[in-house]
Amino acid sequence: MFQPHTYSRTRLLIEEFKHCFRGANHVIIYPTYPARESYDTLGDEKTLFANISNKNKHLVSSIDDLNDMIDTLVSAYDIDAICYMGAGDLPVIVKDKS
Repeated sequence: MFQPHTYSRTRLLIEEFKHCFRGANHVIIYPTYPARESYDTLGDEKTLFANISNKNKHLVSSIDDLNDMIDTLVSAYDIDAICYMGAGDLPVIVKDKS
């Protein structure tokens, strides 16, 4: 589970992000945490999602969608751990799923 932190950082690091999730069984991309920035399509979660090479990738647009996706994946696969990376809403999500 990954939430990009700022549009500018995602845009700057898009080439590095392309392959960094290769070892993950599934990758869930959550909306970019904008912090102080205005929306930028070149650094949003949709652009990141389109560039990720992992074949088992999922794009969600809300906390409810994220929780549903997590529940779906946990039910369908033998998942031992979920790694949450990012900023913004993630502390709430992790607390609720603990």
